[in-house]
Amino acid sequence: MKKKSFLMSAKWREYGRRLAIVCLVNILLLLSTAYTGYAKNINQEKRITVKMQNVSIVDVFKEIQAKTDFDFFYKNEQLPHSKKVSVDAKDLSVEEILNRVLKGTNLTFKLVDTDIVISPLQQNNQEKRKISGKVIDSKGLPLPGVSVVIEGTTRGGVTDFDGNYEIDNVESNQVILYSFIGMTSQRLIVSAATSFDITLQDDTQGLEEVVVIGYGAVQRKQITSSVATVDTDDIAKVTASSPVQQIQGRVAGLTVSTPKGSDPNASPDILIRGVTSTGGQSPLIIVDGVAVGSLDIVAPEDIATFSILKDGSAAAIYGSRGTNGVILITTKEGKESKPTVEYSGYYAFDQISKRPDVLTADEFRALGNKMGVATGDASTDWYDEMLQSNHNTVHNIAFSAGNKNSNYRASINYMDNKGVALESFKKNLSGRININHKAINDRLNVRLSLSASQAKYRLADYGAFGSVAKFNPTRPVYEENGEFATFQEFGVDNPIGNILNYSTENIKKVLLANVFAEFEVVKGLTVGGRAAWKVEDANSGSYTSSKNENLAKDDIKGVASTSSFYSYKYTYEGNINYRKRFDKHDFNVMANYTHEEDTWYTYSMSNSGFVNDKFLWHSIGSGLKLTNPVNDDGVQDLNGPASMGSGRSEKTLESWRGRLVYTYDDKYALTVSYNREGSSIFGENNKWGNFYGVSAGWTISDEDFMEKLSFVNYLKLRVGYGETGNPATGPYNSLSTVVQEGLPYVFNGNVVSAYALEKNPNPDLKWERKKEYNIGFDYALAKNRFDGSVDLYSRKTDDMLYSAAAPVPSLIKPTIVSNIGEISSKGIELSINAKILQDTEVKWNANFNVSYNVNEVEKLSNADEEPVPFYAGDLPGNGLGSAYRVKEGGSIGDFYGPRFDKFDENGGWVFKDLNDEVEGYHADTDKEVIGNGMPNYFVGLTNSLEYKRFDLEIFMRGAFDYQVLNVGRIYMENLDKFPQSNIYTSALSSPLRAPSQYSDYYLEDGDYLKIQNISLGYTFDTSKWKNVSYAKLYVSCSNVHTFTNYSGLSPELGGHSGITPGFDNLNFYPVTRTFTIGAVVKF
Repeated sequence: MKKKSFLMSAKWREYGRRLAIVCLVNILLLLSTAYTGYAKNINQEKRITVKMQNVSIVDVFKEIQAKTDFDFFYKNEQLPHSKKVSVDAKDLSVEEILNRVLKGTNLTFKLVDTDIVISPLQQNNQEKRKISGKVIDSKGLPLPGVSVVIEGTTRGGVTDFDGNYEIDNVESNQVILYSFIGMTSQRLIVSAATSFDITLQDDTQGLEEVVVIGYGAVQRKQITSSVATVDTDDIAKVTASSPVQQIQGRVAGLTVSTPKGSDPNASPDILIRGVTSTGGQSPLIIVDGVAVGSLDIVAPEDIATFSILKDGSAAAIYGSRGTNGVILITTKEGKESKPTVEYSGYYAFDQISKRPDVLTADEFRALGNKMGVATGDASTDWYDEMLQSNHNTVHNIAFSAGNKNSNYRASINYMDNKGVALESFKKNLSGRININHKAINDRLNVRLSLSASQAKYRLADYGAFGSVAKFNPTRPVYEENGEFATFQEFGVDNPIGNILNYSTENIKKVLLANVFAEFEVVKGLTVGGRAAWKVEDANSGSYTSSKNENLAKDDIKGVASTSSFYSYKYTYEGNINYRKRFDKHDFNVMANYTHEEDTWYTYSMSNSGFVNDKFLWHSIGSGLKLTNPVNDDGVQDLNGPASMGSGRSEKTLESWRGRLVYTYDDKYALTVSYNREGSSIFGENNKWGNFYGVSAGWTISDEDFMEKLSFVNYLKLRVGYGETGNPATGPYNSLSTVVQEGLPYVFNGNVVSAYALEKNPNPDLKWERKKEYNIGFDYALAKNRFDGSVDLYSRKTDDMLYSAAAPVPSLIKPTIVSNIGEISSKGIELSINAKILQDTEVKWNANFNVSYNVNEVEKLSNADEEPVPFYAGDLPGNGLGSAYRVKEGGSIGDFYGPRFDKFDENGGWVFKDLNDEVEGYHADTDKEVIGNGMPNYFVGLTNSLEYKRFDLEIFMRGAFDYQVLNVGRIYMENLDKFPQSNIYTSALSSPLRAPSQYSDYYLEDGDYLKIQNISLGYTFDTSKWKNVSYAKLYVSCSNVHTFTNYSGLSPELGGHSGITPGFDNLNFYPVTRTFTIGAVVKF
């Protein structure tokens, strides 16, 4: 079933209307305010005719005011009322008319927006004079409306229609600043001359900006695909445990959600343009040209830029790994400068933003007395017992220097994050050094990047948060003797005791070496290569004390376990690039060969029966259950969890790729890319695949017919098509692997083991393949006051990997991994950047982006098979089934179940009869799609303001048109659970008096608008500071407030990705509000 459009839905609630109004008013405010600034220049350029004879100056002011939007301000006693003037001005600007009228009056004027301030000329003894001149553009045309002011003052004006200007009372050596939106500002030091003509150049910084697009870079004006970039200077004050969280909500089509709350050890979920598969959905992440898998290897402070390849034509260069989009990260490098040192750091602490609304101890006792149930005497806030004092400290120090041949940047980053969850923490130490060197007359470029990190952490117990919400608040944490209290009558353990009687430690080390060299053979032709080596070593150990409630009950003593993961990855590349520009033609050709090898090893061991708890997991061989001997009857002794395991896996990827970027007259552009890849993980008949992309761009604003549309400064059309792949399967799913089956047994006096096939082979297994069309526009309007982009796309994934039913006996196992599914999606993305205030003391920039995406499962079977839906999202309790159904014609994230009608007079469930063929409600047949957990709309809004040395940023983001399943209500909004469990306070007013049942009764609107971050900074004047070139102090607050009607902890906790989005089951790390104070100092 297709989801209904949110904009057409009849389910708009008052909250939804309020949110829409807030967003609309904010957008209109931005646009109207920006247009006011634009209209200011238009008003100043307006030409009028004034013809008056022998009148007072005030009469002239009134005539001008009647013909324009200007208002005059002056002191009456300062005007020469006896003086009569005559004016014969035809088609002149207000400034020109006033210069004529006030000549010889010892008066001057100042334009402030739509106000004209009349004041006397300032007299002093310094040598001052009038300067004048003309401002033109690069084509020699006059520029009206250019701001010409004496730097550091408000004295000056704007050029007239012919580009002319005059400024009175200017001293030698004063600096004149010429500025105009869309052009590069210029500064002029006043000499002995009195006339200064200035040429302003178009500000093409944005178009000339070099954008990384994978295996190379091009100028932004050559981009023909949907590529977004973010400079980290714009997000420097955003504190986040993951670098990708810094760009959360700032790029249309990029969704970064935190379904695990504020856990410092959790990675965010990342989606680009929605769901494309039931399997892997995470984008490919590339750091300095190397695929890294995760971002543990790079600190946020070391990142220079993000490039997000969103559409198929852009990602096709990455072939089989480009279906989910690509995030390209470049790290900071040294520059040609003297040695510099930069320190940045912050201290932060968290505050729980919302807790489960359960009964307090007094409320629990009162309900117990009412129902005749015995309760305890304690008053325990179990949720509070799960929390600890917290902090997050980050220190980063970087050293850099360089000359014309070599430069370097080295950094060290330390993070100490003690989370709010009991015993949880993360400490990370990382370092990076980037070295660049040029030789042989700058023909040889060598870049070395070396990074390493070590993280030590303890994961939070998510399940314990669900347990403490349900726990009896009238029972104590500790007995009078100091031991943890036990509650076996409820069949549950003391969750606090379980955590504190459990010791664990995780250590992860990552090393990445990356060497790249490039040599210019002849002008325009370069050859190069890369060699990268990544090593990851992760070890974990855990020990459950013999004091644990369950272990003590069964007299098992302590239980220890240890595991390790070791992997290494080699990447080798060879590159050829050729760049040739002649006449109006520009060719940029790239060819590349890449070879990647991944190998990883796993090892695990566990044992029990430790007499002494002191050694933890460090003496695992001393446990009594190290071996499980076979008894005299040939049966293995299973009394004890001693076990060992190990594994080894590997995969190889080989790619031959090429790309052509052709530009004609800097106006027409074409990009063609091709990638032929081979992978070891797919079937014998499909080891190789072909992926390609083609896109074109047309800079419409450069055409002659656009010259009259002065409001349009830049307009570019982009169209593209691309095919990419997705290796959403393990390394051996195309093979029939062998595993030990069952336990060893005795045969003829010998212990033997049996082996069997683990899975069916599939020699035809291949990549999922996504085909995507994209059409987009890049624009800049109103003298570049507005700019942004609009994209529309349609994509379809076929050959989707899925574990399907297999015929037996022709095959051995009942399932087989096959390419049988198809999913389509479509969407729209819009981004707007507005320079609202620029030529005033207060500078205001704003960014707004919105994206829309819907998906449909078009196929879930082979051509000769009946499509069989599958179900996901198991619900708590017996017999409640699954919450989601994935079926042909439906969408990923569809909730499937009965529809609630009412409660009967006894508090029992009454569901709607949805099956017309059978009268009455039947649990097996009266079900339908009752909602969807995947948001259709995502928005982001950033307001950045500067005043003198202060800067303020307010960032908001939101998601709309989706539902969240509040699983906590299923279990805890029911008096039937009392007193075995605590319950929500809402259960007291609920008419329900029957066992819980799954239905749309527990679905809630998940729409939210969140004030994600507010930051305030102050940049110090360091001109008189010794050895300090820059210093800044800032404070910020993250997760400030969420506007939502959702009654649970957070509508984000259910997640916005995977096949079970919007599933809030209470077992989540809580969402926190984070307060931060930070500093940046450069020496």
